[in-house]
Amino acid sequence: MAEDAKWPRAHSLISNLESAVGLIDIPAHKTSISETSAHLTPKAIREALKRYSTFSYTAYDEVTTLLQDLGAIEDPDSDEQKDNRDNRERR
Repeated sequence: MAEDAKWPRAHSLISNLESAVGLIDIPAHKTSISETSAHLTPKAIREALKRYSTFSYTAYDEVTTLLQDLGAIEDPDSDEQKDNRDNRERR
């Protein structure tokens, strides 16, 4: 896809910097009671942001709020605070 300086892409807002808005990949399909393809959603959203502009028609302005990339969690039902404590204790 060609880049255009007059069409900034929304994926350019994804950052590791702290922000009030974040993206996190949660593998909720693992504990779903029905079979889904929800595991494909996080990647699909990130890919779709490459096609959207940062321009907001409703505000008639460019969106500049960063999206903090919070990565992925392993298990949606785990106690991540406990897991993090356990990992620190093993070091």
